[in-house]
Amino acid sequence: MRVIAGKIKGLTLFDFAEEIVSRPIFEAAGNGEIRRGMDVANKFIVSLVGSISRFHARTTISLFKSYGLISERAQSKLREKYCAAPGDVRVPISISSAYVNSRKADRKVQRPQS
Repeated sequence: MRVIAGKIKGLTLFDFAEEIVSRPIFEAAGNGEIRRGMDVANKFIVSLVGSISRFHARTTISLFKSYGLISERAQSKLREKYCAAPGDVRVPISISSAYVNSRKADRKVQRPQS
């Protein structure tokens, strides 16, 4: 067998190692059918992530309650209007190139020229 190593996944030893490790797991989970085993593994992972998230949330709530950090849940109503003062708080969902360029321009204006 010839060993090929490169920068692209699929041309590396990792792809081969992943196949060697995961194939028997999927075969066992799917009673010999790899596709069914992948579905079984996927359902297990989704369930596991949900269980871990619920545990974490409940633990955090319990700790906060025990130290008096939460008195009650405060429900709020979502509105369609922007209600913050523009420029005060920025919470980017993702960083766009326009944002990066505007920050660079702001820094150039603020820095004294040498």
